[in-house]
Amino acid sequence: MGFKYSALKTYGRPEDLQKAVNRYFDKVDKEDGIPSMSGLGLEVSASVKTLEEWSKLPEYGPILDEAFLRIENRYEQELVSSKNRTDGIQYALDNRFGWRTKKEFELGKDTRETMAKALPLSEKLKVIEKANASMLEAQKTMALLMQQQAKPPVVVDIEAEDMTDA
Repeated sequence: MGFKYSALKTYGRPEDLQKAVNRYFDKVDKEDGIPSMSGLGLEVSASVKTLEEWSKLPEYGPILDEAFLRIENRYEQELVSSKNRTDGIQYALDNRFGWRTKKEFELGKDTRETMAKALPLSEKLKVIEKANASMLEAQKTMALLMQQQAKPPVVVDIEAEDMTDA
């Protein structure tokens, strides 16, 4: 309810917010700049977080959703057409608009040679199976030894035995 009150207090009618948003984009276009979420926030006297909250309100949502889309569109255009570094634009798209950057890596010569010398998967599995079998055998041996140590030794007193039956 706080954000709705804040939006209504700042912009009583959706049309007033629309005018402020239009004024921001007109200014950016006139200066040949790149629009941003924080720039829009400065123009409408609200933080980016507040703008995002206002965008959830039915009165202001469509206005701000379109503004956010215009900003995202401009970033996308800059990313595709810019001859300058685009790291910042890519960062904004990834972190503000949910884009994901796919990265591919090529292995260097040394890594490729080392990988070529490595055991094939089938051989690695055989080594693992053999190691597991050895471990199992060692565990059985340990368990047997522990059982033998746990039992007291049996002492037979030969002199006390009854040998009459012999």
